[in-house]
Amino acid sequence: MNVVWTSQLLWDTDAYLSYMKQIVSAEQKEIGRIECILAFGTTDMLEYQKELFMDTLGDLVWGVQQEWISFEKIQQLFELALQDLNIRLGAFGEKMQEKWPFAINGVLQVFRENQYIASLIGHASVVVLRKNHIHYRVCQWIADPRPRIDRFNELLEGELKADDQLIVLGVTLETYLDKQDMQTVVEQAHIQDSSVEETLLTLLTTRIDRQKIGFLGTRMLEETPLFADYRMWRGLLRLRDRFGGKFSFFKKFQHLALYVVMWLVTLVMLT
Repeated sequence: MNVVWTSQLLWDTDAYLSYMKQIVSAEQKEIGRIECILAFGTTDMLEYQKELFMDTLGDLVWGVQQEWISFEKIQQLFELALQDLNIRLGAFGEKMQEKWPFAINGVLQVFRENQYIASLIGHASVVVLRKNHIHYRVCQWIADPRPRIDRFNELLEGELKADDQLIVLGVTLETYLDKQDMQTVVEQAHIQDSSVEETLLTLLTTRIDRQKIGFLGTRMLEETPLFADYRMWRGLLRLRDRFGGKFSFFKKFQHLALYVVMWLVTLVMLT
């Protein structure tokens, strides 16, 4: 699955962290990506706040980058990264007791093939659109009084399909738009042949100050031929592993047979 970075709107580029790292195969084909999008509520100790995230993100990238790692293992690494981040954020908050609360709104998300896992921090929302309808929506809201520093809370997991559109916001969407309002936005965008994010932003800014949105980004999921090839090869390898020891043909000639099948399928696809 290819993740197309369709747009990203930010209001304060200084108090903002946008991190993206591709997950590539041994053939240097993109098979996923890791993203972290954060809007910081204060510029106090800003570089230190960013470093808290970058240290853990580096470890997560190193683990997820292994090509044949299972998604279950990715989930484990992701949860460990969240635990590490929350510990670091908690320690930072304790040191800064005399300061104002450090508000952080955003999302940490991993795309791998058609699998998706994410977690929200502070006021943030994720909306998945499928065939011009709201397939999934989660909005996180932090009650007052706000804690000394925000931490990651809700964990999201699921499968995405080609042509799904993912919208991430640095605000609790349901505070200003209910599900029916959001569906109206999607339908109006389709009728007017405009982007969902532009239509959403137009309506949102009638109910909330633009600066309080933090960020608004959209991602489009596309199944590319490269990704289809990658899934096909993995399927053939699983077939070999499953039946290789049961049939004499595969037992004696499994590698040769696999390469012949791969070559024939590729030839058919190119003609």
